[in-house]
Amino acid sequence: MIACMAACGPGESADGESTSGTTTAGTDSTADSTGGLDASGGATADPCLAFDHADCPEQCMFVSVYEQRPDSCSVFDEGSLCITRGEPLDPDEKTTFYAEIDGQLRYVESGQSCFGDVLPGVPVGWAECSGAPGEPEPCSCVCGSEGCPYDAEVELLDACFEATCGETEYYTPTDPLGAYEQCVITALRDRTPGVVETIIVGYSGERSRVYLDGSEQAQFAYAYGNDTCKGGLLDGTWEPNQVCTLQPPDYFEDCLAADTSGAQACLTGSNWFTGCASMDAACP
Repeated sequence: MIACMAACGPGESADGESTSGTTTAGTDSTADSTGGLDASGGATADPCLAFDHADCPEQCMFVSVYEQRPDSCSVFDEGSLCITRGEPLDPDEKTTFYAEIDGQLRYVESGQSCFGDVLPGVPVGWAECSGAPGEPEPCSCVCGSEGCPYDAEVELLDACFEATCGETEYYTPTDPLGAYEQCVITALRDRTPGVVETIIVGYSGERSRVYLDGSEQAQFAYAYGNDTCKGGLLDGTWEPNQVCTLQPPDYFEDCLAADTSGAQACLTGSNWFTGCASMDAACP
């Protein structure tokens, strides 16, 4: 995670006051004309950047930093930095901050994650994603001050569909198919209207939720990780909604007879379809 961008983010003046509605944390650094922190030193540098993990001072925090993948809204772990810590944050609040360091946009997350990467405080000088126009691309698909964008799609669909197999059960890859898993596969085979879901537990988890309306197409929500365990930049629980064409019934019939070695593939949502396209969630 990283300290302030020259004026602490787009739309913020040098005195720390917002001019565009974007939320930013205050900073004692002097703003420069680039809108970014000069991590190499000088008047605009966050003093905490000079420290490593072992000697990061109490008024600072050592955090993971993320960078956007080329031509993608997703990000990858770019390393860790010591940065200035501001006001305390609720550890359960999911949001994302961004700043420019050495000419490169960096992101830090707040909220529960697989690796316990919870911010103890607001990163001083970082702008908070809100989904507003003009923000970096990842701010449109990660949790920010206005919530988590794709979670709202799932909440909409959950209100329209009844659970076909009852409360979701977790599946461990070394287990054979149980009654719950057989119910899910049968519903997919028969195109039974309702919602079915699998959660495959392991290093971080894989979650597939399908909304069936009785046709050959279904709405599909996918998440890597569960509600409190994320790998990479926090983007809420769910990825964008997709509309997918189901595999033929024979595929699911074969899955019902699968042994342990084939069970995981049969419970992985991406294998249930012959093709998918991103589309806004909609009730039938």
